[in-house]
Amino acid sequence: MTRMSWLRELKLALLLAGATVCVFLTILLCFMAYVIFTMNLLPISNGELSVLVPGTTTQAEAVEKFGKPKYDSWGERDGLMLRKLGYQRPGSWPIVYLVFDENGRFVRHTVDYSP
Repeated sequence: MTRMSWLRELKLALLLAGATVCVFLTILLCFMAYVIFTMNLLPISNGELSVLVPGTTTQAEAVEKFGKPKYDSWGERDGLMLRKLGYQRPGSWPIVYLVFDENGRFVRHTVDYSP
């Protein structure tokens, strides 16, 4: 093996290793961007939330439309007993709470972005 062919092979090997590292880093960067993007998605879109009419939509209708909530709690505010159903997408931060009065009628929704 001559000195020139050895250098040529080394140059080709380094070029191939560099290209492989660039492809790997590009794939890793795209995956990280996808994870960050999906981490901030709401579990219920604003279009779906606009269908809920305060005072007329029942809790059963909301559960039928959006499925079983991840969080279900009761609380008192201004002398009224309110029920909050919380929906969260797996692997994401935001939680959308649907708030219902003691009669099971939709009052409002809130979004919690805290981790």
